[in-house]
Amino acid sequence: MTKKKKVVRLNNDYTNMQMIKKGKLIRGRLLTRRHMGIILVVFTVLLSFAALNLVSGYQDLRRNIALEKTYEEENNKLTQTIALKEKQVIKLQDDDYVAKYARAKYFYSRDGELIFNIPELISHSNTSKENE
Repeated sequence: MTKKKKVVRLNNDYTNMQMIKKGKLIRGRLLTRRHMGIILVVFTVLLSFAALNLVSGYQDLRRNIALEKTYEEENNKLTQTIALKEKQVIKLQDDDYVAKYARAKYFYSRDGELIFNIPELISHSNTSKENE
């Protein structure tokens, strides 16, 4: 069995004013909750945009770091290549070196000389000349 309350509200000015005040208070709380909900949603959306921006910035940073590393390695290789080329330029200014290089690589000979090709020596001399 359910019990029913047997309370009767008095219908006078004081009770009516109290009911109006209570209704305003309840409506005010509902509006405050609604405003807080809207503010919370807006804050969440703004925070998610900031988080997405942060993540994309981090990915760009990682990508740029990888590119920097790649370019640094390429720069080191090019620097080594330039150093080798500069050494070759210095060597090619020496007439004796140019004569030896031409004789070894292109089989040039002096007047009255005979050239004999020995495959083991040719392949070995070509690789040693390229490494210098």
